[in-house]
Amino acid sequence: MQLNAQFSRLLAFIVLAAATALGGCGGDGGGGSPAGTADASGSPAPVAGNPANPANPANPPSTPPPGGADAQAHTLVLAGIDGLTAGAHGSTWRAYFLAATRGGLGDGGPGYLPFDDPAATRTADLRHLHIHDPMGRLSLDGRGIATDAGTGTAAFSLTPPSLWSSARLFYLRQPGGGAMQCRTTNAGDAGQAVQTDAAANTLAWIDLAYQPAAGGGGVGVGCSQITGKVTVFGALFSLGSLGIQLGNTGQRGRRLAAVAAQDSDMRRQWFAALKPAAYLLNGGLNDRYSRTAQQHESDLLAVIQDIVAASPATRILVVQSGETRDWQVSALAAFAPRKQSVATQTGAGYVDLRALLGSFAQATASGYMADDEHPGDAGNRLIGPYLADQLGLRSLLPDPGATAFPPLLSP
Repeated sequence: MQLNAQFSRLLAFIVLAAATALGGCGGDGGGGSPAGTADASGSPAPVAGNPANPANPANPPSTPPPGGADAQAHTLVLAGIDGLTAGAHGSTWRAYFLAATRGGLGDGGPGYLPFDDPAATRTADLRHLHIHDPMGRLSLDGRGIATDAGTGTAAFSLTPPSLWSSARLFYLRQPGGGAMQCRTTNAGDAGQAVQTDAAANTLAWIDLAYQPAAGGGGVGVGCSQITGKVTVFGALFSLGSLGIQLGNTGQRGRRLAAVAAQDSDMRRQWFAALKPAAYLLNGGLNDRYSRTAQQHESDLLAVIQDIVAASPATRILVVQSGETRDWQVSALAAFAPRKQSVATQTGAGYVDLRALLGSFAQATASGYMADDEHPGDAGNRLIGPYLADQLGLRSLLPDPGATAFPPLLSP
C-alpha cells in the first residue's frame, strides 16, 4: 500500500507535533517523562478582566490568546457548570464559540474528555463516578470511572471525535491503589504499566502519542488488565502545537454548590496541571431554590479562589446567564449582583448575557429561548461568538472545522 499525498503530509505534521508537544499539552507535570503528578503550589493573585459590554468587549477581537504557562502550545478554555454550558434541546453555545475562534487559532484537538463520555466503552466491573461520591469529588468535572477491586478483566477505551497527536491520561494515585496497562487503541501499541498506589490522593497522568491505525480511521486511548483499586478520570487530547480547545465541565442539573463542595486540594491540583488559558464560570441556575444569595457568593468564591491559587495566569470570566421565566420569584435576581461582586473581589472578568438576550420576555419574543430557562439554537448562535469576544479570541477567518482522522490507506 502507498499513502496518498494528503495523508503523507498530515502524518509528517503529526510526527513533528508529537515530538514537540508531548509533555506540554496543557500541564507542567512529569518533567517530560511519561508520568507525572500535579504540583498545586502557588500564591493567590488576582487575574485580569474587565466588565463586559456588548458594544465594547472586554478584549478586542484577534488579540493574542490569553495564557496559562502552556498557552503558547494550546489555548485551552474550560467551561461549566450546568446545562447552560452542557447544552439542552440539542444545542449548545460551545459549537458556535469554536466556530468563532478556530479560524484564527486553528484546531487544537478534541480537548478534555471524561472516561464516562457517551463515546467511551467500559466493562461492567467499572462504575461511573458521580460528583457527590468520594471519588467524584476528586474529579475535575465529577466524572470518570473506577473500581475498588479489579481482577484483571476491567478495561475501558475512548476514541475522540476528531484527530489528535498527544493525549494526557489523568488518573488518581491513592492509598491502596492498584495497577493497569494503558495504551492507544492501535493494536501495535504495547502500552505502559501504571501503578496507582500512593500515600495520599494525588492527581497523576501518563502521556500517549497518536499512532496511525493500519486501516485508517479513529484511534483512542484506554486501559486494561485493571487490578485492585483504580480510579481514572479522562484525557486531554491535543493536536499539534497550536489551536483552540474547549472543554465542557458542565452537566445538566448540576448545582454550583456541588462543585464548590468538591475537594479543594484536588481542584488546585487539576488547575495546576491543566493551566487553562481561560475558565468560563456560568453557574447557579440549579441552586436558585436551594441556596441563598450569600451562599451563592461563597460557592463562587470557593471555586474561583482555588483556580487563582493554582493557576494565577488563567483568565476567569464569571458569566451572568440570561433570565428565566421564574427570574423574579427565585433567587436568581439576588444572585446576579453577587456574581459581579465576586468578579470584582477576585479580579475575574464579568459578562452579563442579559445585555445580549434582553429580558426573558424579550428573549422569548426574539426566538432565543428553547424553554423556560435554556437558550435555544438561535440564542446559542449569539452567545458563542459573544463569549469569544469577551476573551479576545474571536476571529473573522472562516472556521476550518475539527480535523478528521486520516482516511483509509490508498492501494
